[in-house]
This record gives sequence, C-alpha cells and structure tokens, in this order.
Amino acid sequence: MTYVTSGQFQSDLTHALGHALTKEPDEVDPLGAFAEPLRTELRALRELRDRFEDPKLCVLNLGDFCSVPALTDEARDEVLSDWFDGDEEATDFVMTAVDIVNGGGGFYIVVAPDGRMGCVTEDPYGLRMLTCTLEPFLKALVAAHLAVRTEGLKAATQALRTVVDAKTAKLLLTFAERLAPKRRT
Repeated sequence: MTYVTSGQFQSDLTHALGHALTKEPDEVDPLGAFAEPLRTELRALRELRDRFEDPKLCVLNLGDFCSVPALTDEARDEVLSDWFDGDEEATDFVMTAVDIVNGGGGFYIVVAPDGRMGCVTEDPYGLRMLTCTLEPFLKALVAAHLAVRTEGLKAATQALRTVVDAKTAKLLLTFAERLAPKRRT
C-alpha cells in the first residue's frame, strides 16, 4: 500500500476537487493496534486530514480516526447488546476499527487493524463487510467524486460499484446529487 504515502492520493484529490487543499490544525492519532503498512497508510491519510481542510468526497468528510464505539463512548458489552444483538463477530470488528469516512447521516466506512473494511450504520445499527481494501476504496471514492461532477450520478455509482455493494454505493452518494451536472431540458 503506497497510494496515500506516495502523495498520489493527495494529487488525485486535488484533481477531483478542482482546487488545492487548504491547511487545518492537528488532532490525536489512535492507530497503535494497526500493523504496518496499513498503519503507515492511515497515518499518511491522517496527516493529509490534519494538514488540510477535510476533502469533500461525494459530500463526505474523512473520518476523525477514532474507533467507532469511542464516538459514542460505549463499552464492548453495550455495543454487543445495544448495537448488534449479541453478534460477537460484528462487535469485535467495530471495537477495533477506525472510521476513515463518515457520512454524517449515520454511517461510517471503517478499517480494522487487520485491514478488513466495513460499513457501520446507525439507527438501526448494522454492519456490512466490504470486500475491498483501503487503496482501491480510496481510488474509487476519488473517481466517484470526479465522475459525479463531470458525468453524473450513474457514472459515480459505477465507479463505487467496483469496490462496494449497491447499498453502500447509494449511502456514499446520498448527497452527491448537489455536485452532479444539471441536465438541460
């Protein structure tokens, strides 16, 4: 994994956004449980977030790099019973995962220390595992952002469908219609 650390992700973002990124202050980094090279990529992604205003990707913000239960200050037993009705596997996954994208509308794209990715939803809580890894996900997200601005929602959906299921693609594009080109009537 070298997409973020090589600087290519920042370059792709600048191209997709149509402008240079602007600086922003630092925050805390809880990635100690993550193995290399995933930790290196996440730290580079974090550094990009720390140094620049949150890049808007399909009207999403890069996450705040805190474990998802920590966002709501919940302990494992609460997550097990309140979030996943006794599903130990889902609970173990979200207890160690950090969010890399949060959609504001009650969903988070998360990465676990072993590199697995998932989509956590709230109200009601749910977890869908993603089959992609971080690098293809970030590339598809940037491609979708560029596509929604230049070609429309259908093209953006196709870009995302290379790495996520239809339901997750729809979540990621929830507010993207604001960026889509207007059709002339």
